[in-house]
Parts: sequence; structure tokens; C-alpha cells
Amino acid sequence: MRTTERVVARSELYALVWAEPMGRIAERFGISDVGLRKICDRADIPVPRAGYWMKVAHGKRVGRRPTLRPRLQGEDDIVISPSGIRAADIDAELPDDIASVVAEL
Repeated sequence: MRTTERVVARSELYALVWAEPMGRIAERFGISDVGLRKICDRADIPVPRAGYWMKVAHGKRVGRRPTLRPRLQGEDDIVISPSGIRAADIDAELPDDIASVVAEL
């Protein structure tokens, strides 16, 4: 099983967690959604609250997403190491709609 680490820009991870549910993103990195949430907490990246994606799916108002606060210089890259559970999915490409959100940053 591969254990390839990925380096992700903090702003890119912020865009990803607000573009689709954490479970889907975590799967691509080969980690659990809880692990991804912990990484976001340590990097001071705001994430959607419980029920956010259900509200979006049903057309409910979800309010504004919090802004990404700046960090100290040199703290912009995040290293994500897969847990080995889903390591085969690490090289999966981002869907076009998510890739376009990340590209706009």
C-alpha cells in the first residue's frame, strides 16, 4: 500500500471543504473525514457545520461562509499523510467543478 504525502495550500483546502462534503474530500486524500476535520482545526480553516450539506441539498439558506484568516508566513502549506485505508484513491483527479473553484483562488 502506498503512503504518499500530499502538500496542499491552506487556501486550496479551504476552497475544497466549502465546495463539497468532507467525506468526499477525505476519501481523495486517503484519510477519514474526522482526520480531515482535525487537520482543518490545526490549520485554523473554518469548516461547514453539521447539517450544512443537507441544507444545501434541500435549497435552504445556509448563510455566509466564514473568511479564511491569514496565517503567519511559512504556515501556508499543509502536509496530508494518508492513513492507508484509502491510499488507492490518492491520485484521483479533482472533478472539473471543484478544480475550477480551486483555480479561482
